[in-house]
Amino acid sequence: MTDLLEKERELRESEEKYRFLFSANIDSIVMFDLENLEITETNQSFTDLYGYSKEEIIGKPYTILTAEEEKTALQIRSAIDEGFSRESIRLHRKKNGETIYTETALSSFLVKGRKICYAISHDITQRVKAEQQLSERETRFRSFFESNLVGFAEISISGEWLNFNSKLCEILGSDPGKLMGTTWMEITQRDDVETENNLIHKILTRQIESYSLEKRFIRPNGSLTN
Repeated sequence: MTDLLEKERELRESEEKYRFLFSANIDSIVMFDLENLEITETNQSFTDLYGYSKEEIIGKPYTILTAEEEKTALQIRSAIDEGFSRESIRLHRKKNGETIYTETALSSFLVKGRKICYAISHDITQRVKAEQQLSERETRFRSFFESNLVGFAEISISGEWLNFNSKLCEILGSDPGKLMGTTWMEITQRDDVETENNLIHKILTRQIESYSLEKRFIRPNGSLTN
């Protein structure tokens, strides 16, 4: 009898721990039946993220949350076959129709003869959008850099060339190999070096964010750019 009571106590403690972790988790958690995909349980973070109350969503198909049904169906199948599936980016849909990016993990279990799946989703919308904006800016910059409309260069703090376009070589009258063997300041006319060094110092010490300067470069033949 004592052993039975002890096992019952351990079971209650285990269930209480599970319930606490389920309810207090900062990520959205959804439980659904793998036979019919009907949602059977959610936590508060799910309501906060998707906008559905528990009463509204219980009994609805899990696929109501996805904006990529075919991909989600494949993920569910993977969770069934392998017991676990993780997608680093999945497009989901809130109650109000707004789409969000999530990182979603599915885990399947057998509970009292029923196949149940836990879906844990973490909202990564801000990160994905920031990465997309960065990629778009990089694409626009690279397109402009390679357009040869103006001379472009990337240089290190010490003035070494990191990258430049053919238009700059044309302006400086130098081929890429010879130009790479110099530094930014080496080909700057001496009277302009001190002025630019002062401006670079202000950039590095955050006194200014950028500067514009009319300066002269020394071409390989000794002439100066205008």
